[in-house]
Amino acid sequence: MLLDIIQDGTNLQVSYWGDDHKTHIEIIKIPESEQFIWLTSPKDKSDIKDKDIKNWDGKPVYKHKINPFKEKLNRYRQYEIVDSLSDELKEKIFSYNVPEIFFIDIENLMQEGKPDPEKADKPVTVIGVCCPNDTVMVLSGGHNLTKKEQTTIQEKIDDHFSQVERKFKFIFRYFNTEYDMIYFFFKCLVPKMSMVSGWNVDDYDWRYMFNRSKLLGIDPAIASPTHILTGQVDRPAHVGLVDYLKAYKKWTWNSNENYKLDTIGEKLCKIKKVQHMESLDDMYNNNFEKYVYYNAIDCCLVKLIHETCSALTCGLTTAWLGHIKAMDCFGTTYSTENLLRSAYLKEGKVLGVDPVPKKKEGEKYEGAFVKQPVPGLHKYCMCNDYSSLYPSLMRQFNIGPDTLVRMLPENDETLKQEWRDKGYIVCASGAVYKKEDGNLKKIITDLYFKRKAYKKTSFKYTQCMYDLKDMVKNNASDEEIEDYLKKNELDNVVR
Repeated sequence: MLLDIIQDGTNLQVSYWGDDHKTHIEIIKIPESEQFIWLTSPKDKSDIKDKDIKNWDGKPVYKHKINPFKEKLNRYRQYEIVDSLSDELKEKIFSYNVPEIFFIDIENLMQEGKPDPEKADKPVTVIGVCCPNDTVMVLSGGHNLTKKEQTTIQEKIDDHFSQVERKFKFIFRYFNTEYDMIYFFFKCLVPKMSMVSGWNVDDYDWRYMFNRSKLLGIDPAIASPTHILTGQVDRPAHVGLVDYLKAYKKWTWNSNENYKLDTIGEKLCKIKKVQHMESLDDMYNNNFEKYVYYNAIDCCLVKLIHETCSALTCGLTTAWLGHIKAMDCFGTTYSTENLLRSAYLKEGKVLGVDPVPKKKEGEKYEGAFVKQPVPGLHKYCMCNDYSSLYPSLMRQFNIGPDTLVRMLPENDETLKQEWRDKGYIVCASGAVYKKEDGNLKKIITDLYFKRKAYKKTSFKYTQCMYDLKDMVKNNASDEEIEDYLKKNELDNVVR
């Protein structure tokens, strides 16, 4: 699964998650002939109008050479270069492989309320990491624990998760200073992590450590395998970083009054955070053993939430379907845009960019049609729920940017009929579309049938889960369970 495409001079660093669920990086040399972007009109005299390639709308495009040490290829061109790689390499990059996920949580001194992560003016006290192998490691900068206290924490963790029958191995690592702790975390741990997540990790934990490291004189870029930071949150390149709180809000069906970790943990996993009456600062100063235990539980709890709802996996799967970078899974248009780009490229068309983008300040677009209700008390009310309503309408009327011909007056039925008689599709709004299937219709149709297939598989596995639970409850033998797994072709899925 594609993770990152990072341009570094004349090279593209392309990272992906392999079948070992770890990050792999390929260095792709950008040939001099490919060091250009597509423009819809010439930016300077050296820009060349291409004879064979057209813009997606059939209009001309121009090659604009760039200096790769001063300018970057836009994402359309980066994807084009990746598309030109060998089939063997593309198979590795775009195969469906989800990453190992490390769940982190930090604690810091509060004093007068929770510190601003942009200022990061209070010391980070501990960093907790729950690893894929169910090891939970807590790093401490300046405050140590005895072996007996560490053993007590392990016993408390075991007891905390006993009702869900989960075991987490506790490891404590002491550092003399906060500097040493953060440096070790950034330099030695993060570059080896395929994916970093946590509850509110984008807006707080990562942001706080990023700014705190700079205050301490640590270059946060050492957290990247190639020492490059990218994106709005200054994510280390080639290390996934997703806020699980945001993933949970976007990729689950759950609606909650609040999204505190304590609330969601209890709702999904029947497990709460460590309860305490004292402030965290008091706990740090007077009961450091409980403080570390508190941090460790938070890391493990997010891991259990992930295992219960798989919100992050849903987002990554969306990125995989669109052949886009994994961290773009939260974008609303990236997948559709890249699928269209790929389809157009097969037709000798590209997505050109206007060299002088037109300002559209205050421009508004008409929203979807909403029928106004008739106030009052009515008999015989009915509610209709249509399956995949908007995609179905787009397929039915062949709606797409490359199939739109023109707009007719909405109320001119005579003119609409004239265009229908010419062999065009005319919508009630007056939009006229070609009858020949457009790329967007082809893409939606493909996704629609994939969705049906995936739902069928999901229903099968869900039923199998209930069957297996009943078999275990009724003390079925190992041979009976093995036969059931083979019969349902699950013997290679269930370990």
